Amino acid sequence: MNDNLVCLGIITSPHGIKGAVKVKTFTEKPENISLYGKLISGDENYKIDSVSVIGDNLVIATISGVNSRNEAELLRNKKLYIERSKLPELNDEDEFYQSDLVDMEVRLKNQTENVIMAERANDIRPGQVLEHNGGLFLVVGIMHTQPGKGGAYIQAEMKNIKTGAKHYERFRSDATIRRAILDEEEYVYLFTEGNIVNLMHPSNYEQITINLDLLGEKKIYLQDNMKIKVVAYQDKIISAHVPDYVTLAVKETESVIKGQTATASYKPAILENGMRVNVPQFIKEEDKIVVYTPGDSYYERVKE
Repeated sequence: MNDNLVCLGIITSPHGIKGAVKVKTFTEKPENISLYGKLISGDENYKIDSVSVIGDNLVIATISGVNSRNEAELLRNKKLYIERSKLPELNDEDEFYQSDLVDMEVRLKNQTENVIMAERANDIRPGQVLEHNGGLFLVVGIMHTQPGKGGAYIQAEMKNIKTGAKHYERFRSDATIRRAILDEEEYVYLFTEGNIVNLMHPSNYEQITINLDLLGEKKIYLQDNMKIKVVAYQDKIISAHVPDYVTLAVKETESVIKGQTATASYKPAILENGMRVNVPQFIKEEDKIVVYTPGDSYYERVKE
């Protein structure tokens, strides 16, 4: 791709029947992808008319001239670029646009076995391992903050892998961080006994156990035969993760009010696992929906 272009997002799939699409964004705020006018994809230009944020770096967007699901389907997996000259100028030599960091690798001094990827602080996620101040830290939790004055920042709860000590670190959203490359393996969830989770490898049927605490608050999503991603660093399991998208049935929600449009505001619902989530007005009890687990938010209704 032309070095003069910067990728702002990828169209992942159609949404609904009127031409809307889901877009994974690489902008500081997901909604900012609509601020840059016409975006480039190959020989075509696309203008985003409106966006609705549905999760971290994920929006539902309407695009000029795209008015049906068939037209939206043709845009699946298209990357949306903007000319670099139209972006704000970077003032700090340690600042980068995300596309500048693709395939970039650095290595820690005296630790050549640990490959590190440079990324934006805004992309920090729980379960990642960061190289920071000469040490390696597991990200336990994060909180995005937009103060009234000054730039946005991320408050990260981190645990020192070597000592186990926890502390909080603040990063500017646009700062560059260094993430360690970890060993990841998928296992199948069997059952939980007390605070111990039993998993099985789908190929060799090897069974392992992990502490339930490794899943954090996401343990509420555990389901029979669910694929669990187990993450290890130097042969030590440091985290475990449920899938990003999980299907759950709606146990309780308000009935649709006659005359209310499908585009009205969301309403609360209780799901089969006991969690609460806001859903569109057209969702009914016993409907199955897909939940975006990183944001604990509604993603789409499952079509029967």
